[in-house]
Amino acid sequence: MKIITWSKKHIDILLIIAGLSLIAFSMYSILEPWIYQKIALRENAKTADSYINKKGINRLLNDYNPIPIKREEYESGMMVIDIPKLNVHASVINGTSTEDLKLGPALFEISPLPDAKGGNVCIAAHRDRWFKEIDKLNKDDEVMLSFNGKRYVYKVEKIFIVAKNDWS
Repeated sequence: MKIITWSKKHIDILLIIAGLSLIAFSMYSILEPWIYQKIALRENAKTADSYINKKGINRLLNDYNPIPIKREEYESGMMVIDIPKLNVHASVINGTSTEDLKLGPALFEISPLPDAKGGNVCIAAHRDRWFKEIDKLNKDDEVMLSFNGKRYVYKVEKIFIVAKNDWS
């Protein structure tokens, strides 16, 4: 009789520990991208602020001419995407691996940068997290990219699903 009571106590404790572990893992999965984005956006702002402090805001506005960045030099956090209608403000990750896409919207490896001549900037994100309300976008809604000291404003023309290998 004592053995059964002792085992039940330990099973209860093990089940509580297992439940708490599942909750902790779920919270980590939710908080990891949020924390990463907060840090990346803070670093992006520091870089912009230090540039403004060096040059002075008036000079910056009058003669800002950024040095072009080559695609292979792009690092996560150098670009920020804003979609006001969806309340999206996120740092753009470099690469589209499963791990990259967990951290935020991601720039395809073969995508040109916004300041490149020709081609389309291609950013992917999980529909269940970063772009979960993309179906709420309508014609003429704005999508903005901040990159290399400039802001690029795009207007939605239409929403449609493309094949994974369609780069047109």
